[in-house]
Amino acid sequence: MKKRTKKLLLFGRALGLKAALRRQLVRVGRVLNEDLRVATDTPARISRETIAAHYLRGAGLEIGALHRPLRMPPGALVRFVDMAPAETLRNRFPEVGHVTSPDIVDDGETLRTIADASQDFVVANHFLEHTEDPFSTLRTFLRVLKPGGFIFMAIPDKRWTFDAPRPVTDLAHLLRDYREGPETSRSGHYDEWLRIIDGFSGDVLEERRAAFIRDRVNIHFHVWTIDEMSEMFAAARRELALPLEIKLCYADPPNLEVVWVLQKEGTL
Repeated sequence: MKKRTKKLLLFGRALGLKAALRRQLVRVGRVLNEDLRVATDTPARISRETIAAHYLRGAGLEIGALHRPLRMPPGALVRFVDMAPAETLRNRFPEVGHVTSPDIVDDGETLRTIADASQDFVVANHFLEHTEDPFSTLRTFLRVLKPGGFIFMAIPDKRWTFDAPRPVTDLAHLLRDYREGPETSRSGHYDEWLRIIDGFSGDVLEERRAAFIRDRVNIHFHVWTIDEMSEMFAAARRELALPLEIKLCYADPPNLEVVWVLQKEGTL
């Protein structure tokens, strides 16, 4: 494991977690072994809900909950945000069964209907990889959060998913999409998906790519391991001056994801 990841995973030391959670997290980093598998001696399983119970209070948003909304702890009130009404979502994703009905129909990347500094938390699980411009999405989340509010995100680590054969999205790529606009990378994202994930080539690949661009098909535009995720969040603060602090990082290979908790520091 790289040194920066070890340091990141130890940020939990100073959090003052209540005793039960602290036993499970074991200062966050120590529940992980060198290749990021959950250690066999972890006393009890950590989950999204365990972590949410420590951080989420007040009123907030969950973006793109679909069939798996986060179970909220007592004292947390949530409104669900999605791009389309429930009936449209059911037709679009028939394989998932029950769909959480959105309270707000809005683009989770821009949240144009949500006032600045109005939310105590934003939950966005398996969402950031679907955004074409992750840094702008983070800026949106910070815009709608009150100072001290939390972003709760679960992001897939590519090594544990169907994205494993794809190259990681590096920081230079993310910064370029932020500064120049995601249109510059859109064709390449679709080309990579169609070649590596769907296995197309030749004329069929050309046709499919054109159709994906026309229809703005939603895919995993970006793929990361835990190292690139940590680099992305550090760069958001260092290079883009986004007022965020990493409060917790928990790698969960059985659920194919890394859970992150970020806190807004001050104002945007």
